[in-house]
Amino acid sequence: MQGTVLILDGVATSRIMLRVQLSAAYYRVVQATALAGVAELVRRTRPDVIACAMNLPDGDAITLRQRLRHDPDLDAIPVIAITEENDRHARIRALEAGIDDVISRPLDDPLLMARVRNLVRSRNNAEVQVLREATGHPLGFSEPAPKQINSGVPLQPSLAADESEEDSLDTPQDARKVTPRDFGGKIQLVKDKKK
Repeated sequence: MQGTVLILDGVATSRIMLRVQLSAAYYRVVQATALAGVAELVRRTRPDVIACAMNLPDGDAITLRQRLRHDPDLDAIPVIAITEENDRHARIRALEAGIDDVISRPLDDPLLMARVRNLVRSRNNAEVQVLREATGHPLGFSEPAPKQINSGVPLQPSLAADESEEDSLDTPQDARKVTPRDFGGKIQLVKDKKK
């Protein structure tokens, strides 16, 4: 399953055509005929994209976008408006109102699928980024990364005055060159002794 698409159109044949196209591409499809009750439907079904006819029996795609904007949980859902045959004025008005994409009828199947797939992918990427940011701090990943030293000198642990180098490390000489060890929280740069 690639995602959920809500089709919002007052014309039954248009809804059916879109449902067939999207179902064939393995999208879960939810349908509605009007704006009445659409907010509850969106909360319940959590669509990844809404494909909405520009003109509905009780409003239009711009009204839908405005309603979604007033709810922070629904604001991020992308909306595709479907206009009648290259209505340039309606396209500009929809894009100015914040609708994510506008497609004209007759629908070009590959173009429709590409735009839906792109919006679903963008939404999923945004959700992943939000989750990463939200979980980074509680899991302890918000500490700054240690600064990388590019001086060419290998990192070696500092040695106490009464310890010799062979007694303090239980790793072979080659491993000490590539693997810094932290003893007591102290790591310092020590030039490699040539034997």
